[in-house]
Amino acid sequence: MSEDPISEVMVEKSLFKNVPKDLYQISLAKNCTVEEFIEHYCNQNKNALVSFLRDRFMERFIIPMDMEMNEDFKNDLESNFLLSEYRSQKHGFSTMAICCLMIETLQSFRKGLPDTRGQTRNVFLDFFRENRNFQLNNDCLRESFYEGVRCGILHQAETTGGWKICRAGELISVEEKTINATEFLREMRKVLENYCKDLKRSEWDEKNGLWHNFLQKMETIIKNCESK
Repeated sequence: MSEDPISEVMVEKSLFKNVPKDLYQISLAKNCTVEEFIEHYCNQNKNALVSFLRDRFMERFIIPMDMEMNEDFKNDLESNFLLSEYRSQKHGFSTMAICCLMIETLQSFRKGLPDTRGQTRNVFLDFFRENRNFQLNNDCLRESFYEGVRCGILHQAETTGGWKICRAGELISVEEKTINATEFLREMRKVLENYCKDLKRSEWDEKNGLWHNFLQKMETIIKNCESK
């Protein structure tokens, strides 16, 4: 029995039809409510949807860890003083905790996962296989990062297995088991921008493509806004 591409498109168009009106004014990111997101979706406005995605990730993950990546931050004496004070208070541990959360979230969007329960190990392995700039070039190293950094921080509030977090040096030293959290965050920003570019290049109606997965994830996010 052959698959019917028209049916697949019809399923896509049925998304978000039953969203309760009382959710419409909930903010999903700056300058984007649930109602505005649905409007962008109905218009197949890829640029607006990509801008929404970038804003959501920047304000939740990147900017709180590095204010210097905030394009709205003013270049004046007061702001520069605040940045100087802020730099002395930054901590690589908090940065890596946020980066691990961002990895799971980004992969959820890319793969169309409602959540990562029972799948986090594969989520991290796939992420590092697809993003070779992090220099974890085999599954043994990826497993070590997952166990020692992601699980260590989440479950023990510390790294394990000899991993150390700092804010200087190379991105990751496999020999020393060190991670430059500042560089890691900057690399995560690049991963986000690459995903945004991939979305813009992708076909809207591609079966099980990037937009299909993105919309599946967003349907879950909006459903999670409802009271149980």
